[in-house]
Parts: sequence; structure tokens; C-alpha cells
Amino acid sequence: TIDILERAHSVDPLGERTLGVLTKPDLIGPGNEDEAVAVLTNVRKPLKLGYVMVKNRSQAQVKQATSNVAARHDESKFFATHPIFSRLDKGLFGIPNLTSKLTKLLVHRIQDDLAPMKRHVEVLLSKVRADVRAVSSYGTAETPSERQKLLVTLTQEFARHLNDCVRGEYRDRL
Repeated sequence: TIDILERAHSVDPLGERTLGVLTKPDLIGPGNEDEAVAVLTNVRKPLKLGYVMVKNRSQAQVKQATSNVAARHDESKFFATHPIFSRLDKGLFGIPNLTSKLTKLLVHRIQDDLAPMKRHVEVLLSKVRADVRAVSSYGTAETPSERQKLLVTLTQEFARHLNDCVRGEYRDRL
């Protein structure tokens, strides 16, 4: 557990982006729960997003094809009856709590990132609309021959701009 937390610390030194997930609580021997509790309660190796402890299906349950519903029931019963874990905040345990925390985190991240992305897209859209207005000042082209004439006009205008740039005459054309 500590080795993994140290690896996470190397990529998230302030512990701001890491949600700790502690697994296999059923393998913690009686009397050895203190370290797991210290980590789980954010006393040791604190993370801004905290920790959740989950109990996945055992290898025997996997072989028996135990359903997810039965596994969740077994997990809930394990934490509710454990002499140490049953005394702690119930929000620290179980896959449903992990799912809830991850969902809230995802929604929060989307909300934080969506507004700047929307503003960026609106700026780009505004620029494209301005470019379209500039091109439309050359006229509209409904028929194939009108489109051809417009294309020739735009190409000639581009060539004029290019020649001016080569001569160093930029003025307001850029």
C-alpha cells in the first residue's frame, strides 16, 4: 500500500488529483488494522480527495461466478461487522461509495473544464464567421459559373496579397 502511495506521490506530489483506493481488507490480520485505518482516515499519506476501501470478490467467489449483487452484499456485510472498520465513517467503504466519489469528481472536472472550452469554441466560431463575412463581400455564388468566377476573383486577390507581401507592402491587408 505504502509503495503504491509513494508512486502516486511522484506524479501528484501535493495529493490533489489522487483518490486512494485500498483493497483486500479481508487480508489484513487482526491487530494490524492500525496502519490501514491511519491511511484510510487520511492521517498517514493524506490525499485531498481522500481514500475509499473496497472488498472485491475473492478468487473462490470469482470461480463460483458470484454475482455483483451478491459480492456487494458480502462487501457491505464485511465492513458492517468488522470489529475496527464498522466503527469508522460508512462513506469510507464500499464500491458504491467509490462509484459515487468518482462520479462527483468527474462531474466537477467536466464543469470546471467545460466553460473555458465553450469560450474557446465561441472565439473560434466568431473568427470563422468574420472570415465568412469577409469572403461574402466578394458576392454570392449560386450557379457553377458564378462559383468559378468567385474562385477566380478570390485567387486573384490572394495573388495580389502575396505579391504585396513579397514587395514588403503589408499595410492593412494582413
